[in-house]
Amino acid sequence: FDGFDFPTGLLGVASFHGGLSAGYVAPKSGTTRPALLVHSGAQDDSNEHIENLTDDLESVSAIYEISRYGSGVVHSFTEWDA
Repeated sequence: FDGFDFPTGLLGVASFHGGLSAGYVAPKSGTTRPALLVHSGAQDDSNEHIENLTDDLESVSAIYEISRYGSGVVHSFTEWDA
C-alpha cells in the first residue's frame, strides 16, 4: 500500500492460510519492516506463489520464515480436529 508504514516498535507479523493468489504489495528496499512468519497449506497457496514471495523477500533482505504444509493437508490445519 503506497505510503503505508508499519507502526513503530512492531517486531513481527504472521500469516495463517496465506491467500497469496489474491496478490500482495511487494516489499520495497530501504523501508523498515517487521519479521514475517508465514504458515501455508498446499491448498492455500501454490508453489509458484510461495516462490514469488520468497524471491521478493530475498530481494530486500527481509527476515522471514515460511512453513509449508504438504499436499495432503487440508485448509483447516489450525483446527485440532481437522
